Formats: sequence, C-alpha cells, structure tokens
Amino acid sequence: MYSVIIPVHNRAPMLPATLRPWAGRSDCQVIVVDDASTDNSAAVAAAHGCSVIRLTNNQGPAAARNEGIRAASGERIIFLDADIVVDNSFPDALAAAHQQVQKNLVLVGLRRQMQPPQDAAKQPRRDSRELLGELYSYNLARHPAPWALCFSCVLSVPRGLLGQVQLANGDFFDSAFRHWGLEDIELGLRLDDAGAIWSFALGVDSDHQYHDRTMTPERFEGWRSNLNRLVERHPRAATYGFLSEVFDPSKGGDFLAAFQEFAGPPAHSPHAVVTRLEDTAGLDELRGLPALSDPDVTVYAISSRPSPTLAAACAALPETQRIALFPEAAWQRVGQSMVEKHQRITNQEPVQ
Repeated sequence: MYSVIIPVHNRAPMLPATLRPWAGRSDCQVIVVDDASTDNSAAVAAAHGCSVIRLTNNQGPAAARNEGIRAASGERIIFLDADIVVDNSFPDALAAAHQQVQKNLVLVGLRRQMQPPQDAAKQPRRDSRELLGELYSYNLARHPAPWALCFSCVLSVPRGLLGQVQLANGDFFDSAFRHWGLEDIELGLRLDDAGAIWSFALGVDSDHQYHDRTMTPERFEGWRSNLNRLVERHPRAATYGFLSEVFDPSKGGDFLAAFQEFAGPPAHSPHAVVTRLEDTAGLDELRGLPALSDPDVTVYAISSRPSPTLAAACAALPETQRIALFPEAAWQRVGQSMVEKHQRITNQEPVQ
C-alpha cells in the first residue's frame, strides 16, 4: 500500500487536477497536509476524499511532510507537490518497480513544465532532470551524485528506508529548512548514506502546473541560507554551491555547465556496446548482457518503451555504473555524440 503525502499552502485552484488521479484507489492513502493556508485548500482536499491534516501555523514543506509521514500507514511513501499531476497508471507502475527491487529503491519522478495560459498550445518544457538524463543517461544510479536529484515534488521512498534516516528529534525532513529549497536534497544525502538504490520513474512523467516561479533576491537569499545548513550537516555537499550561479537572479548561469562543475562530467570507458532492449526486459535479462563482464565497456541500453521497472532493474545491477540507459527518442537526439567518445563501438542484437 502507498501513502501519498501532499503538502499544500494556498494551492486550492491546482489541487483538483493533482488529486483526481488518486480518487477511488483502495491501495492508496492520500494525506494532504494544509500548511496554514488562507484559501480553501483543506476543503478542496476533503471534498476529494483525502485525509486532511491542518497546521495552525505556517511551518514550511519539510514540517508539513513530517506530519504526513507520521500519519501514514503505507509501506511505501509517495511525496507529491500540490501542483503535480500524474497519469492514472503512475501508482501501478511505481509498485511494479518496487516489486522488481524490493529493498531501498528510491524512485525520482520526471516532470514536464506546463506553459503559461497564453502559451497553453505549446509543448511543455523539458525539466532539469530530463536534461541531466540526456547528459549522464537515464540510469540514475550511474549519475555521480544521484542524491542531488532527490526532489520531493515527485518521489517514492520505502517507509523502512525513511525509518533508517530518521533524525534524532523524530523528524524525517529537517524542519529547520524553512526557506525555499534543499530540504529534500538533505534527505537525499541521508538516504544515499543508508544505501539507497536510485532510479528514475521512467515512462510515467508528471506535469508541473504553471505558476509564477520567479527567483527573487529574497528567495535566493533563503536558498543560500538553506545551502549553508546543508553543507554544515553534510560537508561532502560543499560543491553543490556551484549551482548558486544558476539560482542567483543576478547571474542566471547555465544549469548543465554548473551541474557538471559540481558533480563532474559523464564517465566513459574506452569501448562501448549499443544494444536495444525489449520492452519486457527486466533484472534477469539485464544480468545476461555479455558486455557487463568487461570493465572497459559502457553498455548503452536503448528502450523504445522505458518503464520504472526497467530503470529500477538497471539501477539494481552490481555493474550499474556502466549501464547508460536511454529511451529511444532521447537516443535519437544524443546517441551520436555519446558513441563518438569511445574508441570502439559494437552493436548487439536486442536483449530478449
């Protein structure tokens, strides 16, 4: 069973679309934590059949999520923001992935940025995680710092793993992160230390409803305050400060360049194998890839219909650092530049 935890502060107009896919599911407990909204967010959540927790004082999303976790009864926790819309297939797809890798699997959702109302006919914008997928591959376990993509807007974590990283005061998220950002990255560092297996929830993208996300100087200063706390608690995250130029409204740095400065460039071995995966390929089939026995080979695994199950299977392999997973559409965009980095390229038959 899943417990879905959604913190909300004055997002009543967005909540119906967020809550609609979860209506009537007996296998999902939906908990909306109203962080002292001044609109009717709590009433909207109640009208959709959710369990509603109301906080009398605004405490921030970290504290709101903590209250939701304490009330949760599911063995897996899905964190969603109040402006995130998922497909009806989302919970079943995530459940199948967790069944594939039954211990410590953390699923990070991909999302699309919806256009403002005046541009609603345009295609949604690609999110930063998709851009990083095309840079490092869509096997999140291959990324040099997967914890840095632990964004709680779309995140699935086993309840048992959360219990392993619980803070001394009983919290799960550090509620001292009162400003915007990084409370989820801090949790990601603790999950990583506890042995998380990181995977993208491929094939079940979410939509991020449009609202003004302008980075003001005040908001950026709050982010910097949270960054200082993050580094104080986790010195190994000090280089995350390279992303300051991206968030600083006076600079507007390049995200991909800043991320590589923080995490390092993609790893490439001398040789490569490109193989197509059947849609049903899972952990057993991937273990049979002959190239995984050669430490000098990067395996580019291409799938026409990637799924959370396939991504989780890639992440769970002992040789996961050498598996570069790509959906076919993404491979068409970046494949040529990837293979040119290797001295020898071999094409294999599809893995059945």
